[in-house]
Amino acid sequence: MKKRHHTVSRFYLLRFAVPSSTSGEPDGFWVYRRGQGTPEWLPAATVTIHSHFYSYIDESGKRNPEMEELLANVETVVAPIVLKLVSSGLSALSPRERRSLIFFVACAYARTPQTRRTIVRGIEKLGVSKLKDFVEDEPKFRASLVRYNAVKGEALKEEDARRFIGTVLSGDATLRLKDKARIGFPLLTIVPLCSMFLSMHWRLLHAPLGKEFVTSDNPVIIAGPARASETRDLEITMPLDPQHCLLLTWGGPSEDVIAYSDQGWADDVVRRTTVGADREVYAPHKNPVVARNLP
Repeated sequence: MKKRHHTVSRFYLLRFAVPSSTSGEPDGFWVYRRGQGTPEWLPAATVTIHSHFYSYIDESGKRNPEMEELLANVETVVAPIVLKLVSSGLSALSPRERRSLIFFVACAYARTPQTRRTIVRGIEKLGVSKLKDFVEDEPKFRASLVRYNAVKGEALKEEDARRFIGTVLSGDATLRLKDKARIGFPLLTIVPLCSMFLSMHWRLLHAPLGKEFVTSDNPVIIAGPARASETRDLEITMPLDPQHCLLLTWGGPSEDVIAYSDQGWADDVVRRTTVGADREVYAPHKNPVVARNLP
């Protein structure tokens, strides 16, 4: 079982790598990190690695790799589709290939540490809110305590249960999801994301002469108003390599097109990618837009 998990697909990262200036070294890119002013040249295969990020200890006490294996299968399927896309355009993809691409983009958003932290914190916060409502419902609370003691064969007292819940509500203790739930809940967002992406207009943008796209440890950027009522103003970008970027919008041309972005728009995509990064940005060459926008 693999211990080292890439939270951004390895084949995808390699698309931004260029030959090293040092003979014999693997292809790599410049890694910009928050809080570090000087970028570092690193091989693409050495970034976004987290130990057992997608595996968990199951009921048998063994580490379960099913989610990591699922994501690896997605990468195997979509890698040749991305190659076909950048060489021939969106119109060259079959309906099945297009669905696979949509699933990959949704996975790329859902699988990152930043997305996991955001969703897990939200669910745990919601759990605390529901716990407060639960403990204030006296009949429901007492009935639940009776069921717990019957199932567990214990004799948990009401005052002890209330004391424990009080430490959670006060912030002295935390309500934490188990490992499987911490992995699974963020990945559940893939289904609604796919549904939204299917309804949007997709375009493949080409960087203008003298410009190039970059990527990050959070490669899919959803930009636009935060309010749900204004989601139709959202724009979604995912750079595919230094010369190509996917753009998803609600407006614009109804057909798939390969568009050449102007220099200002290309810089804006780099800025969005940089601002939306979790901790790191990956650039084939030193990039002043990244340097300016990654504090």
